[in-house]
Amino acid sequence: MTATVQGASLRDYTGQIRHLDVERAIRIVDLFSRPLEIAGNQVAYDSSDAVTDTSKGWVSIDQRPAADSSGVEPTPESIGHYRVHLYLHEVIRLPHEVAQVLAGHKGHLYLDKLSRISNAAALALATHKGGGLSLNSIKKVTPLAARALGQHTGELSLNGIATLGPREAAGLAQHMSDLYFCWSLKNLTAEAAEALAKHRGNLFLDAVQTLSTEVAGHLADHRGQLHLHGLETISDEAAAQFAGRQGSLCLQGLKRISDAQAESLATQRGPLYLSGLTSLTSIVATSLGRHTGSLKVGLHGGISDSQLQSLIGHRGPLALIGLASLTHTQAEILVSQQGFSGLFLDKLSGVSETIAGVLATHCGGGLSLKGISELSAGVAKKLVKHPFIALDGVESLSDRVADVLAAHTGGTLSLKGLKDVSAKAASALRENTDIELPERFAHPPHGAIMLPLSKTIPNRDEEPLDPQAAHARIVKIISEIARLGEEALGRQ
Repeated sequence: MTATVQGASLRDYTGQIRHLDVERAIRIVDLFSRPLEIAGNQVAYDSSDAVTDTSKGWVSIDQRPAADSSGVEPTPESIGHYRVHLYLHEVIRLPHEVAQVLAGHKGHLYLDKLSRISNAAALALATHKGGGLSLNSIKKVTPLAARALGQHTGELSLNGIATLGPREAAGLAQHMSDLYFCWSLKNLTAEAAEALAKHRGNLFLDAVQTLSTEVAGHLADHRGQLHLHGLETISDEAAAQFAGRQGSLCLQGLKRISDAQAESLATQRGPLYLSGLTSLTSIVATSLGRHTGSLKVGLHGGISDSQLQSLIGHRGPLALIGLASLTHTQAEILVSQQGFSGLFLDKLSGVSETIAGVLATHCGGGLSLKGISELSAGVAKKLVKHPFIALDGVESLSDRVADVLAAHTGGTLSLKGLKDVSAKAASALRENTDIELPERFAHPPHGAIMLPLSKTIPNRDEEPLDPQAAHARIVKIISEIARLGEEALGRQ
């Protein structure tokens, strides 16, 4: 029993629940509730609690209670909730009474087995707060259900939706957070696209495989992040619709773009992601070099020095995806980047001391080299001269290299991927407050920095349980709920 409990996540156990009535729904929501409580001047957090751990530290802060008539502000014991993930991804039916209970869960809610949803259940789930709502097996929704779900305040995943009429699209377009249609919505009508363009959150249409000029024209009116990763080709006419668009445009499925398409897309005012490109022409490189805003360009097929020279004129953060090696000439071109934009070379797995010395002279903002996993003392001595550098791919450091990096000055050095260093090395790095480290190395045990407290989980009788016993208790309750659900299904 103990080995099974420790070897499986709570998701594996809640995944056994296929049926819920109101009573058991109340019990499961209560079981997965984790208030964010004040304990003295710290936040109480149980690092060994499997339920809290599903939140990965993400929290929702509740609205503060109003002051009383004397003007005294209340000091609530709970100030919010951890965004706990509740996976009920095998539940096959959702009566609206059960939906009302589940809507009270303060965290992410997964109901990915449901193939349909009633208007009443959709209206109930619309009141869910404090996390995302995932309904990835639903193939279609009614206009009323769409309007209801459009009022949900967290991210909304409807990746199973295969068809979307204009009325349903208009209802869902009222949604103000991330909206996902990533699996099944391969074709989008002009009417549905026109309605979705009014959505003001991030819109994911990654299943769309073709884009007519009319549909592109409507989607160009969308003002949030627009993701169309499923497009592998685009016509010149459709690309022209995005000319001058404001907002983020993600076309990471495109393998190549024509000169005309590059000219149109380069006038997009906002982040432009073309990280799937396998080849560039000189004209494409020149056009993209005129883009303003964050730019990700795929260089999986390599790049000439002249093309790189054109790209480096780009105004904004520049990520060169797939660039696995650098010549001395290319390094000199890259460090000519102007402004305080930032350069991302995260596929470089290593550089020589000579190339490192050139890169250290980069003055265009931050330099990200997250693909480098090992550092020699010689390379470290060169790179440490860059004022704003990210080496988050480095997992271990020798004491000698750590001493070199600890001397970094003038900006920020990020080592957030660090996993293995000696106590001596950690201490040396920690003394430099400009160096960003993982939490385990950033603060010494029992240090002066106030960290979240760890406390035991009380049972119903308020008797403290050790973590293993607490986990076993949670699993026992979940398993009982699953068993009773199976019995109920057998009687239907």
